Amino acid sequence: MQKIIFFIKKYAVLFFSIILIMYGQKLFFSTHYITGIYSTVAGFLILILWYAFSQNVLLKINFSYILTFFSVLTGIFAILLVKKSPGIGILLFVLAGIFLLISKPREQKLLEFVNLPENTKPVQLWEIISVIFLVIFVFAVRFWNFDSVPPGAQGHEGTVVSSYDLLKSRYISFIGDGLDWPTLIYYQGMFFADLFGKYITSYRIPIAIWGGLAVIAFYFVARRITSPFIALIFSLVFSVQEVFLIFSRMLGTHIVCFIPHILAFGLLLQAIKNNKWWMFLAAGMAAGFGLHAYWPGRTVPFIFLFWFIWLFLFYRKEMPSIKNQLIFWLGFLIISGPVVYVAITNPDLYWGYIKGINPNQSKGIAGYLKIIKDRLPIYMQMFHIKSDLYWGFKTAYVPIFDYVLQYFFPIGFFMCLFTFWTPLSSFLIAAFCAGMLVGILGGDNLGHPTTNRIIMAYPVASLFAAIAFERMRIVLNQNSNKIISLLIILIGLFLAGWSVKNGVNNYFNIYMQHPAVITTQRPDLYFAGLEAKKNKDKRHIITNYLIEEDARDIRYFSGRDYMAPYFYNGLLILDENIDYIFTLQGHLESFADYMQKLFPDAKIKKYINDKLDHPYYKNFVSQQQPFLDWTDPFNKNLYLISVIVPKDNIKKFHDLINTETGDKGEVFNDDFGKKNAGKFISLSGAIILDSNYKRIDEPEKVNTFNVRINLPWKNWEVFINGKKEDINKNINLIRGIHFITLKGNVPKNFSGKLPLEIFAQGSNFDESGRLINEEDLIKGNKLVAISKPIGMKFYYIPAISNWNAKPLYVQQEFLSTKYIGYIKMNCPFSLKAEGYLEVPETGQYELSMSPYIYGKIFINGNLIFNNFSNLKKPEISKVLLLEKNRKYFLRVNYQYYCDDPRMKVFCVYIKGPQDTKEKILPIDWVSPY
Repeated sequence: MQKIIFFIKKYAVLFFSIILIMYGQKLFFSTHYITGIYSTVAGFLILILWYAFSQNVLLKINFSYILTFFSVLTGIFAILLVKKSPGIGILLFVLAGIFLLISKPREQKLLEFVNLPENTKPVQLWEIISVIFLVIFVFAVRFWNFDSVPPGAQGHEGTVVSSYDLLKSRYISFIGDGLDWPTLIYYQGMFFADLFGKYITSYRIPIAIWGGLAVIAFYFVARRITSPFIALIFSLVFSVQEVFLIFSRMLGTHIVCFIPHILAFGLLLQAIKNNKWWMFLAAGMAAGFGLHAYWPGRTVPFIFLFWFIWLFLFYRKEMPSIKNQLIFWLGFLIISGPVVYVAITNPDLYWGYIKGINPNQSKGIAGYLKIIKDRLPIYMQMFHIKSDLYWGFKTAYVPIFDYVLQYFFPIGFFMCLFTFWTPLSSFLIAAFCAGMLVGILGGDNLGHPTTNRIIMAYPVASLFAAIAFERMRIVLNQNSNKIISLLIILIGLFLAGWSVKNGVNNYFNIYMQHPAVITTQRPDLYFAGLEAKKNKDKRHIITNYLIEEDARDIRYFSGRDYMAPYFYNGLLILDENIDYIFTLQGHLESFADYMQKLFPDAKIKKYINDKLDHPYYKNFVSQQQPFLDWTDPFNKNLYLISVIVPKDNIKKFHDLINTETGDKGEVFNDDFGKKNAGKFISLSGAIILDSNYKRIDEPEKVNTFNVRINLPWKNWEVFINGKKEDINKNINLIRGIHFITLKGNVPKNFSGKLPLEIFAQGSNFDESGRLINEEDLIKGNKLVAISKPIGMKFYYIPAISNWNAKPLYVQQEFLSTKYIGYIKMNCPFSLKAEGYLEVPETGQYELSMSPYIYGKIFINGNLIFNNFSNLKKPEISKVLLLEKNRKYFLRVNYQYYCDDPRMKVFCVYIKGPQDTKEKILPIDWVSPY
């Protein structure tokens, strides 16, 4: 019994500490977080003290181990709690930082780690090999699958590249266009575009290089203030953070923000140590790149100005001499001089963008303090809880850092914050705060943090993380124990590997494939880019809608062989010596299907959204691809259609149809006469009085043509648009497509090709943009084998509702659908379309128009649809009984106000007896006569 009592007394404390730890865990996982944490920590503390007393080693214990252990443990609890209880999580990170700060290693001053480093660690072979691996990895990740950055190109990229001609004509150091950016990145992209061709990938090359250099600069600085191994680990971690990866692969000035402040600081540390004037010059030049960056980079000179003043006031021994400071600022001006000149001579341009996003235009300092008070909590949560909701720069809502930086960054931050007066901490805190304040004070009053405006804070946050891990390494291995050293190496490699695996996978396999990234960034453009990439050997026909927005055609197609007809008639003008690929928007689905009839070997691919069951669409319905409403609101899940047409099919397309057999007449083959000599033959087709060139002229100046059809045979007849005309005489026709029929007897002894000539007199353009006044339509590939008339006649009227006014010009087009965003007419204007509707079966039909455009539909003069007063709920919408084999005169009136991009697509919807939903009027259901 006495032995039992003695055993209980001896081990009672042990049992109590174990029970306390277990109870704390139970409380923690029962959501009693605070009590659970304190109970667990108290249990561990009692356990450690019991062990120390029982082994008589209490006096020998280095309490820095215990403090570091508490720091690690408290940081883990903080990570677990911060999302559900942010206040508690921040408090625990503060405690973790304090514990680590006061865990002073033996024979080291408490604040030695935040003084300016004096000794440079020697370079060893393992470090050289590791840095080579780091550089290869960093650049490989940035250049891999380089032209598929969703959606193939960002909106800002198009703005940058569209400035090529302007910037090429003369040097401009700063450009407006609503973005107000310095042009260093522009010119670097232009250099590679001139070198490798004007593709989006060429323009991105300097971005990837800047991204790689940012990692190298980070390693250089981290090595100076920590150690080579820790610098390597956190360089890898930093390099694969999602935001950094995205900006390293996307054309824009953002990427420059990652380098100037940290590189200049690293060079300054080296310059202060060696007291070399040229190092101060190099540091200033590095800082000067800040003014060539996205606008947060403008804070760089103020960060260094603040730091020099701080050193003067509190650490004058560490302060560079006035001479070296002046050399620093000289270096700064050498690099930033062109931008500084603009800031002085044209302040409205330089500060315009910032004024536009400044939510505090006139409230003074008090207003800024209120903004900081209101928005600081929003920005504090972006590291661990929820960040920006914009998918273009990162995965929406998720924290901006991975778990490795989420853990180490706040611990290192609070370590430096509580030593803010020291030389190293003062700079890092100033640089971090400057990066954060840019977003906080310039956030457009958004209810979420802005990822792209605080990018200068990202590398500094990674340096905080490196400092925290370095402190842990020094404390735990202050005796240079080989086993502990190996353990730290394994932990570091594990953390780096975890970050790399998650970062690469999240970016390439999740982010780039996420429907939100594709849909919010124009999937039609993204998939058009994929088609351009796969079919480099073909000529690309892209519909003007793909390029009309902000003239960003260079996203994919500049440098490639492409055309973008302003009018859809140009889609039929094809060179028979070239393979073609068409990339068409959803509203041209009927034309894509019709092309299979024209070109039997055509390959058609439809890009359809097949991820409608994805949580994104269920949770964020309001963000679901609204731009596709512009083209076809009833078929918005059809992203794009690609059609590949081989050149041998195009050669056969340049022909006439034998109307009796329905086969190609092969009229331009040498054996045409031999096959048809002495026979009566009827041939039909179409001529195109239009251009496939992307015209920039005013279309009303080229409105009519004199067409002459020459055939040296007697008693032949020609019909144009169903009307008999004279052969070998001028026929006046409006611009557009016209359907012809030739009838007569082929001479008995004739052999050879059909001796047909068709000339058109009237202003037009060839593919090179050259103005021509007379054209051979056959040689110009403008005689095509389409036998059945299709299309409508369009009247462009410079007024609203005055449907009887004289039109500005008239055009006959083979598609009853059109995109009118390119038409150079004063808004608002009216569009009237006329044709003849013929349905394939008798039944009930309902005709309508998009709920985004103002329209009226008439059948045989009777108004059957009218939404002029109410777009969403038409006041007239009738269902009609239409009969097969009967033509109905169709007239459509449309008003275009230019105030809504969804109004740019003109089309008529029809729903027949076999249809479950509205569809755009099929191409071969309507004809111009």
